[in-house]
Amino acid sequence: MTREAAPYLRAVGAPLLVLGEGGVVRLANDALARLAGRPAGQLEGRPFADLGLVSSDVARDVVERHARGEGGEVDCVLRLPDRHVTAIRLAQSPVGDGASVVLLSDLTLVTRLAEQEKLAAMGTLVAGVAHEVRTPLAYMANNLHLLRHRVDEAVERGEGASAMAAEVVALVHEAMQGIDRINRLVVELRRFTRPGRNVRRVLSLHRAVEPAVALFEATSRGRATLRASLEPTAHVEVDESQVQQVVLNLLDNAADAAPGGVVTVDTRDGRDGPELRVTDEGAGIPLEALPHIFDALYTTKPHGTGLGLTIVDRIARDHGARVLVDTSPGKGTTFRVVFPRAQ
Repeated sequence: MTREAAPYLRAVGAPLLVLGEGGVVRLANDALARLAGRPAGQLEGRPFADLGLVSSDVARDVVERHARGEGGEVDCVLRLPDRHVTAIRLAQSPVGDGASVVLLSDLTLVTRLAEQEKLAAMGTLVAGVAHEVRTPLAYMANNLHLLRHRVDEAVERGEGASAMAAEVVALVHEAMQGIDRINRLVVELRRFTRPGRNVRRVLSLHRAVEPAVALFEATSRGRATLRASLEPTAHVEVDESQVQQVVLNLLDNAADAAPGGVVTVDTRDGRDGPELRVTDEGAGIPLEALPHIFDALYTTKPHGTGLGLTIVDRIARDHGARVLVDTSPGKGTTFRVVFPRAQ
């Protein structure tokens, strides 16, 4: 840490300190001094372990990481001068010249903000689910009401079963479609909220992709003509079942975008890492829809759940991967999932 950096560190709004040789506090900023209830001069020049801000075990770990030139985080309790305690997170990072910066974050605030964000997201999700379930339930109830009315009419008139068979079949078929739509939504919600165990292996990306491509080809029933070019790639560290979920969701989207058309899936080594690519020859994604395609329950398909791409994005981020979209009106869309190379 240079002398020039000291004024800027002192002015930082979050509480922080800088450790020097032997774990001695070289700098304590104004925010930390206010939090500790002591002037910065009473904190500087003393070993961190002697300040009594945290437990001796936590202080020892911080000093030992500093001695090894390592960074890290630890959640602990900050002891305040009025004998109150508060939950904090110590984030430690070496900055060169034998110094480490230790930043203190109030976990009660972090937790509260995280809970508010989670509640807001859950509210959006629940509202969307209610809307998606209400529509098929409405026409299922309507169809069943019409069916009962039609059967009562037939009984009163003494009609035979054959006279109303076609109408009954049509009404039941529509009701079954509604049940299937609700079932798909429930399945996707389970995948979204419970992504499953994360068991990772190191392998070429194409090895993880192959089973999903074979499964889609066997079950797509002519929805699309599938062309696959699965080249070996540099190794990635992935959960194979989750990568296969990504492949199936992207292929399913592509087939919906270009019914009966050609869908291409390939793996390759890109400049930034191994890539999975899925391309369709559909109409492309409307410009106004692009910012929302990964939002939960957002869909442009009449019977879509709006969770397929949300799950793709979540799994990709869990693997440190990026999802990139290239779309052109009338020319189709390519989804690229770029994975980091395995260390």
